[in-house]
Amino acid sequence: MIPDRRAVDDAFANDVHTVLADPIRRAVLRELHDYGGVSSLSELVGTIRETADGGYGFAPHSVRVGLHHHHLPKMADAGFVEYRSVGGRVTLTPRGERAETVRARTAAVIAEG
Repeated sequence: MIPDRRAVDDAFANDVHTVLADPIRRAVLRELHDYGGVSSLSELVGTIRETADGGYGFAPHSVRVGLHHHHLPKMADAGFVEYRSVGGRVTLTPRGERAETVRARTAAVIAEG
């Protein structure tokens, strides 16, 4: 049976809204996209702490714990990243690339005012 296209699009839209609702998850999508789709947890911690919209001045340990226990599993559940907790490898999926496109377009519209 072929899935209803509208149901598939609705599921993607729901996942995108859930993931893009958080600035740390937006930063993860942007960073993975900008750096070839693959990163380590340690690299993401460093990058997110430096971003204006993601780090909030949290200690590295707090950012690492938040990514490992909350943000990356949520993004993996949505199919936007593959996260291997052993070794800390994070890979952007094709579905994640689509979500990043939505994030970038939304940011551009907001910037236009």
